[in-house]
Amino acid sequence: MVVNAPDSPVQAQVIFAIEATAANGAYIGELNSNYIIPTLEYFHGGALEEPGGNGSVYCIVTYRAADCIPSLPIATYGPYHTPQNVLEAVEKIQFIGGHAESKACLTEAMTTALACFEELGRSETSSHVLILCCSPPYSAYAGGMAPPGKH
Repeated sequence: MVVNAPDSPVQAQVIFAIEATAANGAYIGELNSNYIIPTLEYFHGGALEEPGGNGSVYCIVTYRAADCIPSLPIATYGPYHTPQNVLEAVEKIQFIGGHAESKACLTEAMTTALACFEELGRSETSSHVLILCCSPPYSAYAGGMAPPGKH
């Protein structure tokens, strides 16, 4: 039984932004059972053992800390149309690096998630991002937020 499940499955675009550093890897089992699976059950409309999808689309955006350079700190997976494919993809993520950093590239991950929503092009459905992290983002000035001369 899914807690607070709607009467009928909810069609949505769901992106899991997952920090793929070693620090978060220590908690992926708890994150999987307490956040990923309940989210998938909610949007699937029931237990994950029920086959097939319901029209929801899932993507995964992983991000790392700056110590992964020269490789890219962001990776995308999907789109997936069934919860089982999402769980299989999460199991294959390598949680490495981040030991030399106390922050991670969350800003870049959110920018990538927004680009994924645009690429999916399903504006008629609701869009959701679930952030699974343990490190704060790097400070980044996005423009327009601080008065001129005050940054």
